[in-house]
Amino acid sequence: MSDIYVSSETGKLYSVILGRAETLNLTADDLISFHLEESFKNADLPKKEKAIAEFTALGKILKERGVEVFRPDILDTPEQLNTRDIGFVIQDTFFVSHMKVDTRQDEIVAIERFIKKFPKVVRVPEGVMIEGGDIVVDKGHVFIGVGVRTNEEGMKWLKNYLEENGFAEEFKIVPVFIKKLVIGEILHLDCAFMPVGEDLALIYLPAFAEGVPAEIIDNYRLIEVTEEEQRNLGTNVLSLDKCTVISRPESVRINGLLEKEGIKVIPLSFNENPKTGGSFRCATLPLVRK
Repeated sequence: MSDIYVSSETGKLYSVILGRAETLNLTADDLISFHLEESFKNADLPKKEKAIAEFTALGKILKERGVEVFRPDILDTPEQLNTRDIGFVIQDTFFVSHMKVDTRQDEIVAIERFIKKFPKVVRVPEGVMIEGGDIVVDKGHVFIGVGVRTNEEGMKWLKNYLEENGFAEEFKIVPVFIKKLVIGEILHLDCAFMPVGEDLALIYLPAFAEGVPAEIIDNYRLIEVTEEEQRNLGTNVLSLDKCTVISRPESVRINGLLEKEGIKVIPLSFNENPKTGGSFRCATLPLVRK
């Protein structure tokens, strides 16, 4: 547990902190995403018991495939579903996020007992915003999304930190600017860009404010997702290794394309968390992936 290491998005997953739904109690005061606003308008906010069952099923699949699963402590907070955002690992260093929404910042307390065991911990300073869903580490790059939840100051801070502390010897740091859409929103980079397999990536092209970076075009064969697929968080799959992903069964076209590429797709019903704006990747915080 004290050993952490992540240098890839699709390498074999060995250990992870999985979110939990036992505290789920969202009200009209907690509508912090477009998806939650839509859910509230439709009188369809995520339901606790269904979400608990879905997270339990996800945890079972992970354990069956040899992944060590840790869970946050239970807090008195509206939700603790999406652990990806509250921290992230680059190589052997754990970065504690600084969240945009104060109530989500409180979620970090629930994983402090794990953080204390990590040999290298860096806490993002106040005054900047960085959330783990905007960080994608893969193929010798650290892609940093800049948009709704990670601001430009946060991107600059992380870029400077990585460059000044030796990370740039292994990784090229690539800012990725995410467009503010007229309808809907792209909460994080992983809702628009997600490496899968050996050299593939799921991508939603309209999300990129300054075009797709050359570092993405040059390193991946791109599978474009539609607006509807993006709204259903079709990019937000979870890779168990280069040959296996967990995906929602609703992503019929995407799943079929992945299978044609030789990637095994494990379909899992996961309908409650997407009502908040997060899916499989958002619900999991990898600690060891090689």
